Amino acid sequence: MNTCIGIDVAKDSLAVCTWPGQQHLTFANTPEGHAQLIQSLRGQRVDHLLLEATGGYERRVRTALLRAGHPVTRINPQRARAFALAMGTIAKTDRIDAAQLARMAQVLVPSPAARCEPERSTAGTGQTTRATGRPTR
Repeated sequence: MNTCIGIDVAKDSLAVCTWPGQQHLTFANTPEGHAQLIQSLRGQRVDHLLLEATGGYERRVRTALLRAGHPVTRINPQRARAFALAMGTIAKTDRIDAAQLARMAQVLVPSPAARCEPERSTAGTGQTTRATGRPTR
């Protein structure tokens, strides 16, 4: 069975769940916490990491995970909530959300972009990628 990770991202913390097995961990949403998360994944074969778009709080951890070579998919929170409701989960806590994201990662196939998509910035008048500084199409 594939190992998938769900990450519920908040301003100050990351609630992480590994599926199968439902191992729950919590890290600070800081560069140090991101490094600890990546260190905790060393030696594991992680097939997919899934996190919600959370108004930008997910950007730095997503970038750190991509740079470490992990396949990360960022999804719309409404999709994650719809999946949780379809699975019969009504309660909503960080720990439950992380577990539902990990379960969802089991059934979603990561796109090739999940391994290499650069972070994009839409600040200013034109859209550019951070990797090249060139306008996007």
